[in-house]
Amino acid sequence: MNKKLEVFIVIVVVLFTIIILTSLSSPEEAAQKAREQANINYSGDKVDIINNTIDGIGDFEVTVWDSNGNLISEENSNYPYEIIVNASYNSSVDCLYAKKYLRDIAYNIYSNSLLKGKVSRILFTVPYVLRSSVGYNDFKDFTESSWNNMGPSILWSTILQYASYENESGSLANRTWGVSIDSSCK
Repeated sequence: MNKKLEVFIVIVVVLFTIIILTSLSSPEEAAQKAREQANINYSGDKVDIINNTIDGIGDFEVTVWDSNGNLISEENSNYPYEIIVNASYNSSVDCLYAKKYLRDIAYNIYSNSLLKGKVSRILFTVPYVLRSSVGYNDFKDFTESSWNNMGPSILWSTILQYASYENESGSLANRTWGVSIDSSCK
């Protein structure tokens, strides 16, 4: 066999092996790696941890507010935070992916030990598809196992059990609700 052909075959086999091994990691493992990287890179600034975590999930507009409705800045960083996450109006996210993004964001924020108790709620919107509020008090006791057993559709069903309309009464940490903007998004 030609020496160049042998080298080419070895390279292809190595690349194929790498592709297979990286595709075997679960979304939870990938999310855990993203959280660990966020914690390493931004161990001091909670807003940087939040932004880095959400950036690792998708392309969203993220704003972080304090509980008095003030935009978080270096001078103003009072806890707890309210995180507002919006997909772009021209995004092509369907119902399934919107629910997946919601689940991944809630999981990565609420299970991050550096953010524990620092975020009162996540308000998530994918225009034309869905809008949801995930209050901290309703998910603070979730274990790693709870999150691993809760796929996007199960989380969405759980959220809708709290309220299937925009219920903005009570404290931010208790505001869990979901609204299907697209009537086929169930």
